[in-house]
Amino acid sequence: MTATVVETATARRPDPWSASARGWRLALLLGWALMVVIAVVVGERQSSLRDLQHAVAAGEVHEVRIAGGMSAQARGFSTVEVHWRRGLLGYTTTVIEARPLGRAPRGSERGEATAVIGEDLGTRLQAVRPGLEVVTVDRTHRSTDLLGWRLPDWTSWLLLALWVSTLLVLVGSPEPWRATRWAWFWLMCVATPLGMAAYLLLAGPTPLVPAPRNPARRLTGGWAFLLAAAISSVADSIR
Repeated sequence: MTATVVETATARRPDPWSASARGWRLALLLGWALMVVIAVVVGERQSSLRDLQHAVAAGEVHEVRIAGGMSAQARGFSTVEVHWRRGLLGYTTTVIEARPLGRAPRGSERGEATAVIGEDLGTRLQAVRPGLEVVTVDRTHRSTDLLGWRLPDWTSWLLLALWVSTLLVLVGSPEPWRATRWAWFWLMCVATPLGMAAYLLLAGPTPLVPAPRNPARRLTGGWAFLLAAAISSVADSIR
């Protein structure tokens, strides 16, 4: 008697992640990566007058740009912005010039100022290193912040476009991996932009990133909110 072997084809579940869904995620991932590059190129890190003076003394800074200040005869106080570059990176800090020093505001009234001095800031820096070029400029308007980098106002439109596009992809894409939609939403909103990067890398098929071993196990909204709040708190303490 001859046994007959019947081969049965195992039906594969169709992949819900279409080429367009994958493409949108990858395009947004590249967009956020480009935004980080823009932040490094045109943005400035918050620093201090002490760090600036050390960099000037070490010959690492050859030019500073100063906005604000008082004339030699003026009395009172003035908030002064100073900007400089060390290598490829830009830095900024705020200093209060007060003459006499007793005129300077106290406590929280100083805002983001990192020092109070009783002389012209440019003169003080040139005394640290003669030959330092001091350029007077207009005050800048940098209200956008990304990972501790202060960016020009025009970048806020790029950030808004990227954020809204990522949110639309979250809503319109197939069921995400590793976390529910609400979980990814809290991570994206509370832990921005780290949550954005995590979503674009881990919420679906990504080249060189392995798929989850157990797709049924996913982070839920409540736990994601707590995790996002913790990440945001740690990030704020590091800046």
